[in-house]
Amino acid sequence: MKKILSLVTIVLTIFLLQACPQPKPDKELQQAKEKLELAQKEEANVLAENEYKIAESNYQEATNLVEKGKNEEAKSKALISITNSEKAINLARKKKAENELSKLNTIVNESSELKMDVIYPEDYQNITNSYQTSLTLYNLSNYYDSYTNSKSILPQAESKLKELKDKWNTARTELNRAITRAERLKRIAKWLISEVQEIEELINQAKFSINEYKLNESIEKSQQANSKLDQLAAKLRDKNQQELERTGEKIKELKINKIELKFMYFSKNAEVKTVAYQKLKETEIKLALLYEETATPSKETESKSIKDMSTTELEEYKNKLEVELENIKEEIKTLYSKAQEDYNNANYEDSLENIDKVNELIEMYKTKLSELEIVKNEINKRKEIKEVKKIQEEKKYRVQPGDFLSKIATKLFKGQYWWWPKIFVSNKDKIKDPDLIEKDTELTIPEIPEE
Repeated sequence: MKKILSLVTIVLTIFLLQACPQPKPDKELQQAKEKLELAQKEEANVLAENEYKIAESNYQEATNLVEKGKNEEAKSKALISITNSEKAINLARKKKAENELSKLNTIVNESSELKMDVIYPEDYQNITNSYQTSLTLYNLSNYYDSYTNSKSILPQAESKLKELKDKWNTARTELNRAITRAERLKRIAKWLISEVQEIEELINQAKFSINEYKLNESIEKSQQANSKLDQLAAKLRDKNQQELERTGEKIKELKINKIELKFMYFSKNAEVKTVAYQKLKETEIKLALLYEETATPSKETESKSIKDMSTTELEEYKNKLEVELENIKEEIKTLYSKAQEDYNNANYEDSLENIDKVNELIEMYKTKLSELEIVKNEINKRKEIKEVKKIQEEKKYRVQPGDFLSKIATKLFKGQYWWWPKIFVSNKDKIKDPDLIEKDTELTIPEIPEE
């Protein structure tokens, strides 16, 4: 009897359970929803995309099961969604912590390279301590605290690193500016050697300070050096003006006309400015080539003297010299105009440097011009010799404008002008008066015995 009652009780219980369904898992669904929202806030939908999508899918399945009345299954899916959301959150926090740690580590390394530990020791200690704290929290899998700690120190660390970089840049810029200006001044203004020596002493002090990471001291010394260089402007201006005038006179003596390129620089037309700039760049290239040509003699001049060259070689060399002279002339014009432009803009160092280049070119021009004259004289001499030989062979000479008998004798008989009577006697039928001979008269040339 007892067995029958127990069986009836079990059957009745099952029936009642089926007749009265389980309540909806509202609490679990709400928790799953909140976890998904937190995961999205933690950027898990991006940083832990797979895990987030699984959690989101679990939650959607749970809500669908509730609509179908399968509350027990829905509850299970909601709990699974919560677990996967937590995984996504933890992974997202880990990646964010790694990202911030990486940034902070880079700042620590750069700060160390830039000697922040010497220049800003307290700030460096603060940054490195924060980095170590974040790293420790990360190693303990406390990614959230690691991330928030790194995030809190980063703005200050980045700002201090930028300040340090700016200070280094200022120190280096001021020092390099002073060094460059002093070197140029020493090169172009030997008459300012004592002033430059004082400036160089300040530069050396600035170098020592920057090597000791005393950036403020270095900047101060470099700025003092640059200030003294600025004070030399008046002396440079006066010297610059004198050199412009002196070089201008040299250019006039060589009959090289000046080009006023300065108007091209002040032009509002962009194309005109571009042409002017291009002209100067071409000048620099041509000038370098001219220096190279002068430093390295051509094969003809290196292996042969002018007298040893053939007439063809002489003509080629003459043409080459004429082209070089034209190029030098153009460079002189361009550089002199640039020197004027620099002077007008109070850029006296560049102006004096360009004037030096102009003077070098002027000397080069004179040298090549002298060489051209020698070549031309040699060519003319050979032409005359050739003409004399032809006349002596043909025994005929046509009178040129300005000719007279002694001049003709000098030309035809190796300077022996006293043989002119022989020419007169040989041409009595054509010359009535030895002091009056007409142009284009064809004279018969006698043989003159060699002495």
